[in-house]
Amino acid sequence: MSAGDLSYSRKAFSLRVATKDDLDDLARIHRDGFEEEPAVNYCYPFRHKYPEDYWKWTMKEYIGFLEQPHKFLTQVLEVSSTSDGKRVIVIVGFAVWNLAVLTKADNRDIGLKERRDANVKHCEAFEEAAAKRFESYFADYAGKQINLATLVVHPDFRRHGAGTQLVNWGIEAAEEKRWPVTLCASPMGQLLYEYLNFEQIASEVVQVEGEEETLTSTVMRFWNLELKREKICVGIPAGFPNQIESPLVWKGAEIESKQSEWKLDLTHEDIAAIDAALVAFEAKYDDLSSISASTFELPASFSQRLRNLSDQLYKGVGFQIIHGLDPTKYTQKQRIIVYAGVSAHICPQRGFVDVIAKDVVGEQISHAEEDSRVSVG
Repeated sequence: MSAGDLSYSRKAFSLRVATKDDLDDLARIHRDGFEEEPAVNYCYPFRHKYPEDYWKWTMKEYIGFLEQPHKFLTQVLEVSSTSDGKRVIVIVGFAVWNLAVLTKADNRDIGLKERRDANVKHCEAFEEAAAKRFESYFADYAGKQINLATLVVHPDFRRHGAGTQLVNWGIEAAEEKRWPVTLCASPMGQLLYEYLNFEQIASEVVQVEGEEETLTSTVMRFWNLELKREKICVGIPAGFPNQIESPLVWKGAEIESKQSEWKLDLTHEDIAAIDAALVAFEAKYDDLSSISASTFELPASFSQRLRNLSDQLYKGVGFQIIHGLDPTKYTQKQRIIVYAGVSAHICPQRGFVDVIAKDVVGEQISHAEEDSRVSVG
């Protein structure tokens, strides 16, 4: 069941401690919520080929958490809602907190001797880095810290405050003890933690000797010894107008009736042109930074229609949805090429992302969401 099938509000979210009755939901949300997670792709690259192994060992991992309540606290976030006129309760995300970091976990076997979905060398390097992380960055706090081991929200329920509510529990629990909250963040998770005033301690790079592939994460903490977290200002800042009149200002009920301003339905000819451009690009280029309007060539009339969308982005409603592509027929790399290639005809410039070095390292795509539509904004 997805968010689109439910009627609910953010106020309907509630926290509770997980039980073994939640195991299927925990494994499902883990699977779906970490689909694009770099650490999962690095350690378990064959999970789509062997989904039964990935499911089995994910279940075992959460059974282990639930069977050690003296060390781990697993909290689920639920939403109480209505679907087809019936009252339903759906788990939308969860967090696993390590409340006793000095207590050794019982029988932590991740199945590397038998599971087929894993890259064994990558998993071993990842586990070694996690062990060194505590000694290098968290050992000074000893047992007086709360560590966030896992946080995941199902993709259908993101951007509704679920992640914030899960993390806030740990922040408030740690503040009562005047302890820090410690964690290791993926690039996507780091944005949430920075929003919640976590600070970056270090960048952690996992790499198997002799390999070029790496996994980069950010070691972070929240620790405020003197002041409570600044509350988010919900009033109007000084100097801001009380009201803005612009096409960019709209409400959900209003925008639904204006689909012609923000939705482009691709024709069969458009999709065929995109597929042809993809084939041509892959035949000539391997470097994704080579993607441009000239290397991802589309018919002139189609390219101009895409270019015209930029007017709506900057002077209209502020977003555009391009509808009609089937993401399941493309590989992950091909989805990125298509996303960036189509976007290049709307706007030739792309932003870059390097939150660690904070320097220009070249243009790149940080995330392309798997969906039945490509949104550009």
